[in-house]
Amino acid sequence: MIIGDRIKRFRNRKGLTQKELGEAIGFDNRTADVRIAQYEKGTRNPKKKYTDKIAEILNVNERALEIPEIDISDYVSFFQFLFALEDENVFKVDECENGAPCLILKKDDTSSRNYIFIDWLNMNKLLKSGEITQEEYDNWRYKYPHGESEELHIKLKEMKKELTD
Repeated sequence: MIIGDRIKRFRNRKGLTQKELGEAIGFDNRTADVRIAQYEKGTRNPKKKYTDKIAEILNVNERALEIPEIDISDYVSFFQFLFALEDENVFKVDECENGAPCLILKKDDTSSRNYIFIDWLNMNKLLKSGEITQEEYDNWRYKYPHGESEELHIKLKEMKKELTD
């Protein structure tokens, strides 16, 4: 996935045109839309200073724009990435209760990445229960690790406390 795909996704999510985003970055109004179109098509990559500004305007973590170059439409590349994560002992593949394959976190993993998965699961539970909206969930994901509002932070803390009690 190229950075342009992510820019387009987040720009559309914010309801901005290419021209509006380009002008917000500081491009001349005559070429603002052309520059953003070039980024989104992948014919040009934004410099770091523009990537940071785009992330700020789109209200996402700059690293959300810089997803590693893994073509998720190419299942071989995608699964090679998952295999690499398995090699790093992030998770293992197993069978879920319904017989479907699922990825299981290594239970003995005490690294911070395990807590990220737990937070992700808890945020997903809040979404499914209707305690948060899809927009709040997306804001959390795309601004991670600083995506939660104070209210969501409190809900996550409460969920963690319930799990440990």
